[in-house]
Amino acid sequence: MKRLAAVLLIALPASAGWPLPAAAADAGKATDPAAVAREREALRKRLDALKKDIAEGEEEHADAADALKESEQTISRANRRLAEIGGNQRRANAELAKQTQAIAEKEKNLAQRQAHLAELLRRQYAVGGLTPWGALLSGDDPQRLNRNLAYLGYIAQSRAQTVTELQEELDDLGKMRAQADAKRAELAQLAAEEAGQRQELIKQSEQRRKVLQQLSSKLDTQRRQAANLARDEQRLSRVIEDLTRMLAQRAEEARRKAEQARKAEQARRAAEQARRAAEQRAAEQAARAAGKPPPPPPPPPEPPPERAVARNDTLPDASLAGQFEKLRGRLRLPVRGDVVGRFGSPRGEGGSWKGVFIRASEGTDVHAVAAGKVVFADWLRGFGNLLIIDHGSQYLSIYGNNQSVLRHVGDDVKGGDVVANVGATGGQAESGLYFELRHRGAPFDPLNWASLR
Repeated sequence: MKRLAAVLLIALPASAGWPLPAAAADAGKATDPAAVAREREALRKRLDALKKDIAEGEEEHADAADALKESEQTISRANRRLAEIGGNQRRANAELAKQTQAIAEKEKNLAQRQAHLAELLRRQYAVGGLTPWGALLSGDDPQRLNRNLAYLGYIAQSRAQTVTELQEELDDLGKMRAQADAKRAELAQLAAEEAGQRQELIKQSEQRRKVLQQLSSKLDTQRRQAANLARDEQRLSRVIEDLTRMLAQRAEEARRKAEQARKAEQARRAAEQARRAAEQRAAEQAARAAGKPPPPPPPPPEPPPERAVARNDTLPDASLAGQFEKLRGRLRLPVRGDVVGRFGSPRGEGGSWKGVFIRASEGTDVHAVAAGKVVFADWLRGFGNLLIIDHGSQYLSIYGNNQSVLRHVGDDVKGGDVVANVGATGGQAESGLYFELRHRGAPFDPLNWASLR
């Protein structure tokens, strides 16, 4: 495990989600999506290596909950994809509504252009269908001829402009209708994908139900085994320990880089001041030689802009450090329900609770307790579909036994964001959320920090 931790710490990119200095964080914002995707993939590979190491290091023993792993993971992925499709559908419908409204406005403008053109043609007809050549050959007196020619010129110019604008309106309308048709096709494709995902969800839910029936007695037996519970807790602790080491390394690395950036900025500002002073001295000498008054000293250079610290629900990555501690007593538990297992109290199967278990209906939304970054989102024996969020300063929140995990590793979340759905995965007897808070790897009582929603 020590060798693996060292590999993880060295290989993990500096911008993979842990606190960075302000300059590095700003630079990270400018990276292209492909670079962000590569960083997330690197983090996933490190976590996959960690899980493989844990599996190989354990003693071989059969766990009935393992038989549920594939179906529970597939259910989680299907629900997450359904949530993503739902979001895409809402955005596409909103865009289609805007396009439909714009088409209606365009059609209204088009009708006005057509009415204006018809009015110009009617006016020309009202003067007997006279053309400029006809007016010149009409034999009218010069004053009337002049008026007719001016009037016909106005009509001709206005008609030409109206025809041009009408053609542009028709072209724009055609493009807008094509865009609306493309958006409708996108919605139809999303609806078809949604139907396929729902069928897969139904299939996997039925598969899980059958496996549960087959393993019911074995699961009951294993739940009552204190040794089994201890192995599950040790497994989670090993994941947390390695994540904590990575977080500590990232924080130290960020501190060093921030110090280097500060010193570099100080040196730059000193060099800039020296340059300005030299230029001022040269200007004063030139002014004295020319018998002129010395120029005023230049204004001091403006300091670099301070990075604003955002509210807790919108904290950027570089501002997470030091913020979570300020939320003690002001957090809300991730889900509304009955707290049936409390931190430190004995568990029926042996040992004591390292977090809290909140009984809630399957499918209930699970909310992030504060802003942070997802650093684990996968199935873990004993905890089912598990999500871990880093809140900076080595504070982690842990959400277990979920029916589905709705976020990916590397995703930024805000306080209150829906990140999972309540379930009974990992061999859990009843539906609910297992929730922990940890600092530097050690669990502490969530109820001292958070109240019910």
